[in-house]
Amino acid sequence: MASGLSSTSAMIGLRMFSEASRAANRAMERLSTGKRINRASDDPAGAIAATNLKKQECAVADLIKGAEREITRQASIDGSSSVVVDLVGELQTLLTQASSQTGTTDEERRAYQMQADSILQSIDHIARTTMFNREQILGGLDTRALGRSSGIGTLAEFISGEKYNLVDGDLEKAQVILDNAREHAIGVQAGAGIRTNQLQSQIRSWNSELENTGSARSMIEDADFAKESAALARAQVLQQASLFALKLMGESENSTVLSLLSPKPLK
Repeated sequence: MASGLSSTSAMIGLRMFSEASRAANRAMERLSTGKRINRASDDPAGAIAATNLKKQECAVADLIKGAEREITRQASIDGSSSVVVDLVGELQTLLTQASSQTGTTDEERRAYQMQADSILQSIDHIARTTMFNREQILGGLDTRALGRSSGIGTLAEFISGEKYNLVDGDLEKAQVILDNAREHAIGVQAGAGIRTNQLQSQIRSWNSELENTGSARSMIEDADFAKESAALARAQVLQQASLFALKLMGESENSTVLSLLSPKPLK
């Protein structure tokens, strides 16, 4: 009977030791990885929820990256169109000087035209060479486009020999074209600034969403270090207690066996 009780006690002790070992290993794994869920079996429902939240985080992060690239693109448009606006302003100064009816000689107007030709070439160069990710982003700001909506001409016709040149061209109509060109260039620059503000606002919103989603996922799958440290300490104590109990049972059985094997004194 005593042997049966000892066997049952030993089984209980071994089971307790095994359970404590599993608990200790689980706590150590969570502490080392920082994750409460290291495999789906740890929490199937939680693992599914965490995976879905992670996908949502990745999708939002991709949106933010795309918006940041677009902000860089708009910055290129803003900066380059600003230069075009300034060049159109210089062209306006030349046109005003050439239009003066007093004190302006043909030689001076030819000098103004040379400067105008240089400005027009610069505008076309900027429109042709302003690129972003191999995309020409200022195609609508070359001399053949600027002023077109005026319905009477473009800045391309300000070049030497054309009908709106500053030497002998129609300067009254040239002013209408120039006003239209300036309005167009300013509109492009303003549009880039407006779009940048919109994107920055959207990024702030996405960052907030990303933070909230990450926090929700962290609550599901991240380990509670204080809780897991306490669980590890408890499991280690149970391991030691189980081993101690098994040791005592082993010593008790050995004593019983020795007493049975020892020769009894003769009466």
